[in-house]
Order: sequence, then structure tokens, then C-alpha cells
Amino acid sequence: MQDSAWLKSRRAQRAAGIAGILIAGCGAVIALGGWVFGVRWLAAPIPEAASMKVNTAVGVVLVGSAIAVLALTSRRWIATLIGPLLMVIGVVTLAEYATRSHATWFDQAFSTRVFGEPAEYVSRMGINTAFCFLLLGISLTLISRSKWINFAQALNLVVCLITYVAVLGYVMNVGFIIQPNASWTQMAPHTSALLFVASLAIFMLNPNSAIMSEIYDDHAGGRQARIMIPLVFVVSIVMGFAVRVMANIGLQEPIPAQIDVGLFTVALLPIIWVAASLSNRIDRERRQNEAISLVVESAPDGVLVVDQDGIVTVANATAATLIKLSADEIVGTCVDEYVPERARVGHASLRREFSDVPTSRSMAGGQNLELRAADGSQIPVDISLAPVDLGAKRDHIFVSIRDRSDLVRANRDLQQFAYVASHDLRAPLRTVAGFTDLLRHSLEARELSPEDADSLTEIAGGVDKMQRLIAALLDFSRLGRDAVDPQPSVMADDIADSLVLIHSDLTEVAMVATVDVPETIRWRVDEALMRTALLNIVANSIAYRRPGVAPQISFVADSPPYGGSGLTIRDNGQGIHLDHLERSTEMFQRLTTSGDGLGIGLAMVKRIVEVHNGRLQILSDGQTYTEISIWVPE
Repeated sequence: MQDSAWLKSRRAQRAAGIAGILIAGCGAVIALGGWVFGVRWLAAPIPEAASMKVNTAVGVVLVGSAIAVLALTSRRWIATLIGPLLMVIGVVTLAEYATRSHATWFDQAFSTRVFGEPAEYVSRMGINTAFCFLLLGISLTLISRSKWINFAQALNLVVCLITYVAVLGYVMNVGFIIQPNASWTQMAPHTSALLFVASLAIFMLNPNSAIMSEIYDDHAGGRQARIMIPLVFVVSIVMGFAVRVMANIGLQEPIPAQIDVGLFTVALLPIIWVAASLSNRIDRERRQNEAISLVVESAPDGVLVVDQDGIVTVANATAATLIKLSADEIVGTCVDEYVPERARVGHASLRREFSDVPTSRSMAGGQNLELRAADGSQIPVDISLAPVDLGAKRDHIFVSIRDRSDLVRANRDLQQFAYVASHDLRAPLRTVAGFTDLLRHSLEARELSPEDADSLTEIAGGVDKMQRLIAALLDFSRLGRDAVDPQPSVMADDIADSLVLIHSDLTEVAMVATVDVPETIRWRVDEALMRTALLNIVANSIAYRRPGVAPQISFVADSPPYGGSGLTIRDNGQGIHLDHLERSTEMFQRLTTSGDGLGIGLAMVKRIVEVHNGRLQILSDGQTYTEISIWVPE
């Protein structure tokens, strides 16, 4: 589409360039043949009408040359030189009229030679012609500067209307326009025609900008305008001839009819432009909606298109199946209706947050999302958001919904398997631990070799680690199976209880814990689970402290913009390497090769936050700190 528009623009510019060459050629022929060589009919093709003056012919050459340069070459600086010359021609003539002085020597030199008139009676170009040269000079100077294109085309539009009125005057034989002694309105017939064509060519220099953008647009309005505007000019010319014939035979008063034709043209052109603009916008929105509908319907996931007020404007069949309504029934409803009641409070804030920063993103944020169907059932889903411009006053949100029901069932089965396997492994491990202990006691009376002692110690350590891992796996699996009952709890007390559980480790490493949480702050959590999460976070801070640096950990309460309760825990440890940051909450993901961790601590934290329908965020520079933020809904 862009390539096609570029090709059309180039064609328009080439047409403008050809027109510029023809205009410049005509001006040169008139200047040389009509004035230098004295061919009278070239300067004045209609004896009773005004003639094209020498400086007018020179101005026409300059106008055509500037158009050709702008359209066909990259030497736009030439046009910026020609523009001021045209302005000088216009300003000098207008100054002559203002001061009532004689025509310039330029006119006098050739006019006296051709017509044999005394210099004091030599006529000059009309005020309307001089004014057109002034406007054309300004327009050609500014047309190549993007921020001035609108202004340049507006001036060029004035020239187009002035010259067209003159052309129409000749068609209808309007005396006050064509008579040679009417200095205020006189314009030679070929001057008006050439400057009219020049104004059209200037519009074609930038067909995709400013006034021309709507006319040259490839949508319905532009196509209609490109037919209607030439038709208006043709019809007005035909009407002009008809008026002239009717006036000659006495069937029509000439002046009122001529005025009517002029008003018809002048009034109809802006109407066509406004209609083209509206039609283009409607057609553009229709095409965009069709394209979006095609994408929406072909998407394998459920898709909703939502405006900034949360109203659904488009829904595909997959989304309708998930919500258990027809697509027509979904359109026009508020998207909040399909959010579980516990999450509706902050949902409007989330929509506003997205509108402020409309970038493609996932809504997960460390939490399990659910879609509320029309029958009240809740379906686990993944939701992605993307901004989309439908050409309306406000942008829309593209909501992609992926059903996670199968994945949730698979995870539940996997958790059940982990629970059973872990439970069944405990018995043989206890047996191994018992026999290892008996063997150590039975051999205490004997002298053990260092190798035997090391072997027994290694066996005991391996059994102990395996027992801790199984216990952690059992705890993790229970999170998906056991019901969670969040209750109002004092955040500071939960932090204090978790610190008490690990107090000996804190003392051993001389770690300082700072708690900046008012006693008045409460959050809705399962106390035992949240204390476990905090305990795991603190244990990681101890395990991954920086050598030679006094460890510190701080707890700070915050208020998330989307509501609920938030807690940020920050330490001064060795951090999490940036390559591992995204995977830090995965099962068995070890943050470093050092330490005796199981690689399950942060995965446990994430799972605990998820079962609270909260959010977890982990930040680190990989060297000096780790910052973990927890948010839970009210």
C-alpha cells in the first residue's frame, strides 16, 4: 500500500514537472516572439482583451521553471531563489499601483517598440496578476519545507481561484474582467490559463500533504473528489458558454448569471473537499475494522477489542465460547463483567494504567488470571494486551485470551504425582537414615579409618538433603491442592514472626533487619503461608550474602497504584545475575553455584503469592542488591 502511494505521488510530481516545463516554454515563446520579435498576436491573442506584459511573461517562465525544478530534481535551492524574484515582480507592480507611478522600464522598452505607444500610456500587468505572482513566490519558497506546506498550499489555493475566475470571465465574456483598461481586474487570457495550470501543478508537488492529502487519498472520498473536481470545472465552463449564448440572444441577464456560475464553482469546491475528508475517514475506519475483524476471527485465541471506557466493540467466536455468550451479546457490554468479583476493584485502575502507557504486555504479572463466564464459572486464562488504533477519537485495546484449563489440569496432576512420589519416598529414606545412624553407633567402639568416617558423613548429609527436598516438594504440592483462606492480618506481626523463626541464622551472620511497616497496616493473607514466603526470602538473603559485607535486609510497606497491600523486601547481597532473573522463580533454579540451597525457595514464594491472586516482582542489578515486591488484593 505504501509503495503504491509512493508511485502515485511520483507520477503526480512528474506530471507537475511536465506542466512546469510547458508553462516555462509558453512564457519564453510569448516573451521572445511577442515582445522581442514583435509578433503581436502572441502577446495579445484576443485583440479586445488585455495583453501579456513582458515582466508577466518573465514571471511565467520563472514560475514554470521553479515547478519543474521542484518536481524533477533535487536542487530545491533553485526554487528558493526563484520564489523571491517572483515576489519582487509582484511587489514592484503593486507598489506602482499604490504610488500611481508609470509602468516599469521593462514594460516600456518593449511595449513602445511593438505598439508605438507613448511611455506614459504604457499599461502594466493587472493588480490581480501582480498579487498572484506575490503569492506564488511565497508558496514556491515555502512548499518544500514540511512545516509550511499547509500555508503554502493555502496561498496557492487563492491563486487558483483568482486565475480560474479570470478564465471563467473570458468564457462568459465578462467585460469588467477582460477589458484591457481595467487595471484592477485585467489579466490576459493566456496569463490566467497558464497561472491556473501552474497552481494546479504546485498542488501536485505534494499530493499527500495538507489540502491535497484528502483529494489524492486512495480511499473512497479521494477517488470521488478526483472525479468531481474536474467535473465541476468542466460543468462551470459549459455553463459559462451557455450563459454567454443566452445573453447574446437576450434570454438571460448576463451579469447575474455570470455571478451565479462563479458562486456555483467557488461554493461547490469546499463542499467536495469536506465530503471527501469525511468519506475518507469513514472508508479508512471501515477498512481498518475489516482488517481487524479478519485478524480477530482468524486468531486461535479468544479476542476482545475494548475501548478506553472498557466497552467491548469486537469479539470473536473463541471469546464467545469462553464467555458462554454469542459475539453479538458480548459487544456493547463492559469488559469488567468478565472479571472475577474479587479483582474488579482494581481492574478499572489497570485499564487506566494501560491507557497511560499503551504498550504490548502480558497481564499475568506473577498471578493466576481467571475469566468469569456468563454462567458464573471461572476459567483460568492467560491475557495479553496490545494497543490498536481504529481511527476513532480514542484508541482501543486488543485483548488476547488463552484458555489455560488444560494446563491447569496437567499441573494439578503433576502436583498430585509429586505429592504421592514424595510421600512414598519418605519411608525408604527414613530406613536409610536409621541404618546409617545404627552403623555409625555400632562402629563407634572401633577405630574407623578417615575414609570410612567420610563415607558415613556423606551418606548422612545426602539423606538429610533428600529429606529436606522431599519436605519442600510436599509443601509446594500442597499449595495447589489445599484451600487457602486469607484473613485480615497485621503485616508487621507476620514479618516479626518470620524473623523469629530464623533468628539463630540472623544472629550467626550478624544480619540487621529493618522493618518500616506501621502496626496499622493489615493485609488479607493466609498467615502461615505468607510467613513461609517471608522466611524463604530472608533465608535466600542469608544464603546469597556478599563475602566481607555486613548483610542488611529491609521491609517497607507500599501502596500499589492498582490497590491492595504491598510489601518490598530489599537486601544488600550479591544479587541475582541478569541472565537468571527471569527464571529465578522456576523450580530447582539455583541462583549461584555456591551455597547449599535446594533451588525451590523463590518458586515457593511465587506460588504462595499466586494462590493469594497477588503479584510478585523481583529486581536486581546482579551484584549489590535484590528487591522483591509482593502485592496482594484487599
